[in-house]
Amino acid sequence: MILFCLILKKNKIVISDRYIHSSLVYQGYVRDLGIKEVFNINKFAIQNVLPDIVILIMLEPEKCFERIRQNSRDMNRLDRESMQMHKKVYKCYQKLAKQYPDIIYTIDGSKTIKEVVDEVVTILKKNIKL
Repeated sequence: MILFCLILKKNKIVISDRYIHSSLVYQGYVRDLGIKEVFNINKFAIQNVLPDIVILIMLEPEKCFERIRQNSRDMNRLDRESMQMHKKVYKCYQKLAKQYPDIIYTIDGSKTIKEVVDEVVTILKKNIKL
C-alpha cells in the first residue's frame, strides 16, 4: 500500500489488473456481503484512492469457458465455480459500468486481441494527459 501511494504522489501512472471493483463484485454482490459494506472496508484500506479509469473487458461466461477449453488452460479455483456464479459476476460488472459511466469503459472481449488492445490504447490516450 505504501508503494502504491508513493508512486501516486510522484504523478506516476499505475496500471493494475484488479482493484476495489473486483471486491465489490465478488464479495459484495456474489458472496452477498453487501456492496456498500465492502466498499466502506476497501475505502479504508485504499485510503480513499480510487482509479480515474477502469477498463472492463467483458465476455459472457459461456464464451470464457470456450476459450479456456480452446487454449487448454488449466482451470483455477474460480473457474470451477458454478455457471450461475459466473453469470452473477458478469451481471454485477455490467451494473457497475452503468453506475460509474464516467470512469468505467467497457470493451467487448469477443473482439480480436489486436482490436481489444487498440481500444485500450485509444481509451488511455484520450484520458491520460502525458
